[in-house]
Order: sequence, then structure tokens, then C-alpha cells
Amino acid sequence: TLGVMRTMPAEVTPVNLPERIFVLFFMFFALSAFAISVAQITQAFFKISQRKRDFNEEMAAVRMYLRKINAEPHIQTRLKGYLKYVFDKRRILARESGLLNQLPHYLRRNLRNTQVATSLLKHIAFQQLSDEAFIEICNICEIWDMLPGDVVTRAGQTAKAAWILVSGRFQIKQAMRRNSLHRKSIRDSFTSMELGNTRRMGLVGEDAQVEATEIVDQETLLSEEPMLSGSTVVVAEAAEVLRVEKDKFFRIRDIVEDSAESCESKEVIMLSGRRRSSPFGPAMERNDVGATTAAIVSG
Repeated sequence: TLGVMRTMPAEVTPVNLPERIFVLFFMFFALSAFAISVAQITQAFFKISQRKRDFNEEMAAVRMYLRKINAEPHIQTRLKGYLKYVFDKRRILARESGLLNQLPHYLRRNLRNTQVATSLLKHIAFQQLSDEAFIEICNICEIWDMLPGDVVTRAGQTAKAAWILVSGRFQIKQAMRRNSLHRKSIRDSFTSMELGNTRRMGLVGEDAQVEATEIVDQETLLSEEPMLSGSTVVVAEAAEVLRVEKDKFFRIRDIVEDSAESCESKEVIMLSGRRRSSPFGPAMERNDVGATTAAIVSG
């Protein structure tokens, strides 16, 4: 009745035909609006956990398949851990992925570089680069997904790249004494490295200390000389890691710096009125750093 729709203390009673028609249409509108509102509220409630329910249903099918093929327990654990990791990172069952995949290549690259740049700018090796060099470094930066137990670096081996932790957790299983002639390993060391947490912990039985940071083998990007990894680092929790290869890093840095110096020298020659033609022809005067970077990546 109309009584539940009003704020008056008594029931509304129509006494003539126009009032009855008005009440009839009002009740029809109120009933429709109430039904639509309830349906929308119910749908919104289910959408909150819909993605999680879809993932659980598919994971149940995966677990059934793994039991059917008699997969070993450690394989099942790693597989399920990886699927949970990519779900949390919104790599699967994400509604935005359909639209993002329709973006042109250059927009997807800009989006990726924006994601990478946030982590790179936390470290001094990248803060000292020019804007042009930093953009090219973002282009060659590799994104790795690593599972618990994966080895990032081994103590005493030549460091070929720097590893930057974006999410997850590392563990230093073994550290090396950097001032030792033979680089004797320090056993029984255990230092955790968590994102956003930097601290120093003493190693068992030794006076040395290892600083837990978000980057592994950062020193390899500060000098072109060959360097050894100072510790054995493993993944303790599923992690997203950025890998910057040392050779590509210095090659791109040198190319960009040479290009900048060349542009500055050309500007000086033009201002002085003594500009000379390039011995390599007009095509070589335009130093396309992006094309050179693409060649480095492909090579």
C-alpha cells in the first residue's frame, strides 16, 4: 500500500477516481524502482568477490588435473604459487587487460616504461642518467617473475646484471667478505630483504655485516670493470624483479652521451658560422638513439 511509502502518521486513502489513478501509477513506479535498486545492490555485492570466486573455481580444476597426472608435490606447490602470484599481480582474470591489449605499441611501451621507472629511480645508478639515457634504459629493462627457491645471484660469480626488487622478498643465503684476498665465504648467514625495508644485520660468527636493500649487484652498474657477486641471493617469496644487463646499460649510456656531445658541438659550429658537412653524409648526421637501442636489444 501507499502507507509504507509515506512519512505521514496515517494511511493515504484515495476518495475519487483521479486520486485512485495517481496512487496506482505511484505504486507501480515505486515497485519498479525498488526492484531495480535491490537488483543493482545484489549485483554490486557479488561483483566484489566475483574475480576471486572465478579464480578459485579454475584453481580447483588445476588441482584436480595435477592429482590426475600424479604431479610431484614440489611441482604442485610451485605451480599453484605462481598462479596465485600472477592473479595477485592482475596478470590473469583482469578486466582491464582486454582494453589495454588494444593500445598501440608505443602506448603500451610508454605504460611499461612508467611502471619500470618508478622502481629504477630509487637507486643512484639511474638517478645520475640523463633523461634520454634513462628512457632507453627503461626500454631494455627486463621484467622477470621469480618463484621461491630461484637463485638470483651466486657469490663469487661474475655479475652480468643488476637485479631490482619490485615486489616480493629476497634472502641472502651466503655473503662474501669483500676485503678478503681470496674472498672467503661467510657461512650460516641469513639476511632477509623486503621491499621498503633497509636494515643492517650481523652475520653469525663474523664481524662483517650485510646491508639488506632492494637491489642486488648494484655496483656492477657503477663501473665497467668486471665484478663478482658479493652474495648468494635466492627468492624467498614470489617476486617481480627488474633485470638491467650491464653491457647494454653502458653501451646505451655511451651512445646517448656521444649523441649529446655531438649535438652540442654542432650547435657551437652553427653559431660560429663555421659549420662543416659530416664526412658520413646527411644520413649519419641524424643520430637515432632509439634505432641504436633497438639494435642493441635485438643483438
